[in-house]
Amino acid sequence: MLAGYFDDSGTHAGSPAVVMAGLIGTDDQWDAFDREWKALLREPLPGKPALKAFHLVDCENREGEFRGYSRAAVDAVTHDFRKLITGSGLYSTATVIDGVAWDALVVGPRRALIGSAEEKCFINCIDRSLAWSRAIPGDNQIALMFDQGRRTDAFEQIIELYKRMGETYPELASITFGKVSEFTPLQAADYVATETYWYSQNWLKLKDRAKARAHFVDYIEVDPIGWTGIGAT
Repeated sequence: MLAGYFDDSGTHAGSPAVVMAGLIGTDDQWDAFDREWKALLREPLPGKPALKAFHLVDCENREGEFRGYSRAAVDAVTHDFRKLITGSGLYSTATVIDGVAWDALVVGPRRALIGSAEEKCFINCIDRSLAWSRAIPGDNQIALMFDQGRRTDAFEQIIELYKRMGETYPELASITFGKVSEFTPLQAADYVATETYWYSQNWLKLKDRAKARAHFVDYIEVDPIGWTGIGAT
């Protein structure tokens, strides 16, 4: 059995880039990942209290549970969580859409037919997950989970369409939603989505002159992303 977990970034109104990204792996991979992630939450750094969850934005801004962290501590704990992801053997995928261009071009009847940039990202993540399940030897089914905070009627309608096409997508076991704070794989998806969003903003401005954060450069080099870019590749 395979499972994929996805989170979003840049889905607020007027965002220059709309991102949905996540990770896919086997049940065994996710079980091992969950144990290691929880162990790191219990002991993030020497002398630091346990964390309830790892959120990259809070960590980078030294807010919430990361209040009182030094800049060096932020880099150290980000390094450790990133290394856990890249050492897990999980497959990662990300979809990026130029939000400004989408809102300018996909309007009127087109918007009614195609939907929002976030909805397109949602569909792409599902399709990439199904493609990955087919690429792995064996009769693999895959269960997908997305961030509960972005659950909408439009997403539910999309899920219903996939359910109706069960003969076309027999590998799709389920599509559900969960709280990032309660599922460690969603926290890892938050990491991938956030880093992708930060880099995408620079890419849209600078194109090939854009530079990723050192943490993201290392992530891409170790675990190349299956990047589906719309207006950003």
